Amino acid sequence: QLRIFVRMTLFEVKQAFANVYLLVILLTGLVMLFISARNIGMMYGTTTYPVTALMIGPSTFGLFVIIIVTYYSGELVWRERDLRVAAFGDALPVSSARVMASKLLALLALPVLLQVIILLASLVIQLAYGYTRFELSLYLFDFFGLEILDYWLICLLAFSVQVLSGHKYFGHGLMVGYYVMSMFAAMFG
Repeated sequence: QLRIFVRMTLFEVKQAFANVYLLVILLTGLVMLFISARNIGMMYGTTTYPVTALMIGPSTFGLFVIIIVTYYSGELVWRERDLRVAAFGDALPVSSARVMASKLLALLALPVLLQVIILLASLVIQLAYGYTRFELSLYLFDFFGLEILDYWLICLLAFSVQVLSGHKYFGHGLMVGYYVMSMFAAMFG
């Protein structure tokens, strides 16, 4: 049973990166990251090295991770229904809880893989600007110690919203509403 669960989870992760829309969003995010890196470390018109503290600061790629998680949570939950093969899945000897757990685990693995891509892109940016003092411990602490927890909570929320909503696009709309409200929540106390 454990081997089947692992295979189902790996299948879901492979499906994520085989999705054309996900790859387009990922490429757009990387392009935005490289474009915004041109101004990183600019102080009073003077260019400085892109030190690790600047690279792990707030980036434009965080928004793309949230977009990917929101999009892919809907794809995970609703794929069988969209393809009209949900009845076949119900006839399999695998429990629905195990299927949903593998989908949730695949969704939780997605930000981890995206953080690895961001880490590698940040190292390439530092190398391109001639900065070679890589502080991998800071990257690992920030990307996989602090940020990943926030992304996992967003994954859990997005997955729960998709499971509880009656339609994929309604779930996407609820998540967009949540993001918009969270941006303005500080203004309302």
